[in-house]
Amino acid sequence: MITRAEILMIVLLYLFLLPTDILAGLAALFVRVAWGSSLAYRNGAFIVRLKPTSWPLRSWYKGWAGTTFFGHFIMLAPDTDVVRAAVVLKHELEHVEQFELLGLLGLFTAIILTCLGWWWLGLIVWTLFPVLGYLGAMLTAV
Repeated sequence: MITRAEILMIVLLYLFLLPTDILAGLAALFVRVAWGSSLAYRNGAFIVRLKPTSWPLRSWYKGWAGTTFFGHFIMLAPDTDVVRAAVVLKHELEHVEQFELLGLLGLFTAIILTCLGWWWLGLIVWTLFPVLGYLGAMLTAV
């Protein structure tokens, strides 16, 4: 059973990450319609499982088990091994937590920039900080 405090935390995280969450929701819906077999919502993230015959699995996504996009969108390859699928999902949910932290740091940086009179730069930072931070982390992981 989810508590009120957990619901409040999820709502606040989505508000803090609103610009990128809009992108995440649209991307999840597009992938689900185009190539997905299922769309679920778990631990604050949209999770799309791809069809085994989908174009990404036949081309650029071949060999991948899971990917986190825009923080709250996870794309998973179909996996018959239940244990491996659980490990991959746990790993991707850790990326969601990293993205949320970057979003909060971006929001605080944006507030400081706005207080200094650079509201437009604050908006750009709020939108891009989580994405750029996550992309930087992806480059170091490769």
